[in-house]
Amino acid sequence: MATGRNILIIDDDAQTARAYQEQLQQEGYSVQIATDGREGFYRIQENAPAAVLLDLMLPEINGVEIIKKIRAQKRFQKLPVIALSNAFMINLINEAVEAGATKVFNKASSSPRDIVSALGSALFPQLPAEFGFTAGQSQGAGAKYLSVTAFLAVAAALENFCCAASVLSLLMSTVLKCGCSL
Repeated sequence: MATGRNILIIDDDAQTARAYQEQLQQEGYSVQIATDGREGFYRIQENAPAAVLLDLMLPEINGVEIIKKIRAQKRFQKLPVIALSNAFMINLINEAVEAGATKVFNKASSSPRDIVSALGSALFPQLPAEFGFTAGQSQGAGAKYLSVTAFLAVAAALENFCCAASVLSLLMSTVLKCGCSL
């Protein structure tokens, strides 16, 4: 079961996959890499990651087909899928969006940091910008509001990194620092 910090990268370019893996691990994520579409789809089924970083051009099964297959399963309908493509593949990008990609990025113009930020926003949409994510639209852009749901999501995400008292202390100090309300 996903803890909120397990990410699956599906990319046949080892150098690109390692760059994203390093950035994600620096941010505290646990990362697995699959090098083709068939292996990636199998790992999604077996490991139920919290999010997927998916190249659209893959051997065996392409990224759009993977998105279609996972969106067809109820348990993965809300799984964040960040798709990566090259600018010249406009049709494939459009197909990925139609199939249910959460976001699509151009590999050439997006840094690993941009991708990590998008993953954080997709995993924790309720958190305000002070946590490094975009504030939820329901509270207005830039609202200083931390819902109980967001509090629990952060606590669950951090459970593998520290004890409950430390999580509570960290969250409360952040709430006080940013002027958020619970």
